[in-house]
Amino acid sequence: MSKKTLRRRVSGWTRPLRHGLLLAFAESARRLVCLMPLAWIVPVGSWIGRIAWTFSFGARRLAERQLIETGVARDRAGAKRLAREVFESICMNTIEWMHSTRWPEETFRQRVETDLEPLRRVLAEGRGVIVAMGHIGNWEVQMRAVHVILGKTLYAVMAPQRSEVMNNWLVRQREIGGDKMLSSQAGGLPIIRTLRRNNVIGMLGDQDSKRISGIFVDFFGRPAYTPAGIGTLAHISGAPILPACGWRTRENPNHHILIWGDPIRPDPSVDAKTDALRLTQAYTSWLEARIREHPEQWAWVHDRWKRKPSEQT
Repeated sequence: MSKKTLRRRVSGWTRPLRHGLLLAFAESARRLVCLMPLAWIVPVGSWIGRIAWTFSFGARRLAERQLIETGVARDRAGAKRLAREVFESICMNTIEWMHSTRWPEETFRQRVETDLEPLRRVLAEGRGVIVAMGHIGNWEVQMRAVHVILGKTLYAVMAPQRSEVMNNWLVRQREIGGDKMLSSQAGGLPIIRTLRRNNVIGMLGDQDSKRISGIFVDFFGRPAYTPAGIGTLAHISGAPILPACGWRTRENPNHHILIWGDPIRPDPSVDAKTDALRLTQAYTSWLEARIREHPEQWAWVHDRWKRKPSEQT
């Protein structure tokens, strides 16, 4: 038996144990966080982020490299500073999301500022709406606030995790407030049916993932492999795309602002592939502009330009 085969078999044998330990750690961390006073959440998350930045050498180098290559950071010192703030932002968001599983509705209203009139106007058309977001700010808390203020169940499309037990845990936590998760691997039909009932569906469309089919669009002046689902589903269903983006304010880290872009509407007169490309580029360009305004709050630790156009599937 080769070493590679042996490693594969050992990995298979130990997978249930590893996934079980990961689940126990995640749930224990959530319970511990929920015991903390609300005022501790942001400082604790920031502190954990600084520790993570210190020891996460690979992710730190990736973030700094991408910040420089895109021109967001002018030099190495600026990239280093922004990368540290990115780690702090990610950890603050994670701790805050865990804590929010026990928040009353009033806390969401107090911490997230948004004007839902753009969303209400699009819903009045009766076609449903796809809210296109990115991994910037605390999108988990912000969309839960939209649910609370709007008084309407929101649906979110979620890519399944490799660990089934962790996937089920994440779904339970995300559905605590009444929102519903839809699996990206269940196909487009459940999503289209949900849209045709005039619902709001949230989708994240700013990462390079092999688990999701995608297309290349311009992102920070470079071709970036981007999920095609948002544009494709909008074209098939006729539902408009409403870009959205939120961030944590520097003046008060406990306060979030969530804004909406103009609706991006599908064009039924062109073929699905052409329209999906146009729609994807439109919301991606809008998101890029928001990231440039708040670069410290986007997930630069993700290898956004990993796949090259020659590898498109």
